[in-house]
Amino acid sequence: MNVQVAEPEASPGPNKPWNNAQKALELIAQYGCLPSPKAYEVFYGYASGDAEVRAQVDKAAGMEQILTSFDLDRIHHESFRTNEGDWERQQLASHRIEAQLGDAAEGLVSHAQIGEAYERTLAEASGQISENRSPEQLSQLVDTLITETGSVRSATASMRSELLEASNEVGQITTELASSRREASKDLLTGLSGISGFNVQLISSTDAALKNGLQLLVCVIGIDSFDQVNEAHGRMSGDATIRALGRMIGRFATGNDMVARVGGATFAILMQGCSTREAYTSANALCSEIAAKVFTLRETNTEVTGITASIGLSALREGDDAEGLMFRARARMKAAKGAGGNMVEAGDLQVL
Repeated sequence: MNVQVAEPEASPGPNKPWNNAQKALELIAQYGCLPSPKAYEVFYGYASGDAEVRAQVDKAAGMEQILTSFDLDRIHHESFRTNEGDWERQQLASHRIEAQLGDAAEGLVSHAQIGEAYERTLAEASGQISENRSPEQLSQLVDTLITETGSVRSATASMRSELLEASNEVGQITTELASSRREASKDLLTGLSGISGFNVQLISSTDAALKNGLQLLVCVIGIDSFDQVNEAHGRMSGDATIRALGRMIGRFATGNDMVARVGGATFAILMQGCSTREAYTSANALCSEIAAKVFTLRETNTEVTGITASIGLSALREGDDAEGLMFRARARMKAAKGAGGNMVEAGDLQVL
């Protein structure tokens, strides 16, 4: 199958996600991969115009345009780092919650049956009391009511205890699951948020900013020619450098800002409540600090210098959406790379 993949359009367009999804499926077949969520995620990034994913796929596939399962796993791990155990933990938590609620439901049914039996006993006692009964018969009836009342009280106390225990257990499971999801949204190499967590926050923040008329910016930081670091110093030094860059970029976040690693050597900052001028000034300072930095890597006893970054800035517009906001920031980062790197591209933003 000969599939021609178009370059990214000037703007996302209303049908862009659907078109990208179709291209992703075609690319899976073109590169000889078995259909899977992992393959779809990689090739959706490829079809969406993610330059780093494209470069990794093209380099690994070579002239034959065949991507092995090993290379697919590696590219997915580097560009879309996720916690593979998260799905299993969520399933386990779900089953535990279902079991607890099931036990509680059975207890409520049993208690309801006890209540119904008690109501019948009271109705019968009421009928007997209305009849002319001897003192001995009334005494026996009272004893029966006392016994039945004690049983119901005991069952009620037991049920209350079981429901409280179930409630505590479900609460604990829910807390564990929330923690698991937070961990799963992290990038394993840097400890920053990963692309999935960033996208969730980006959509939420975009909706809130549009609703409340707030300022929202995205800063995408692409490390220039990072493959040269891996080639010159090895993959371990490259990973250590990415970790160091993550810490450095993290220090530029303030207030409600969110920093994430959204690609192999690409980071993003979601900036909330700052002006375009403040964002541009901060981005330039970051760009200069990266260029001047000597990365002393204790893990590999190596010094890495000469790293630069290309940074793209985008601000939320009226009628915008999260995809458009991120698209412009990435496009401007790529434009900065194309202009030689080590610079900030802000497009038409008012930054002075």
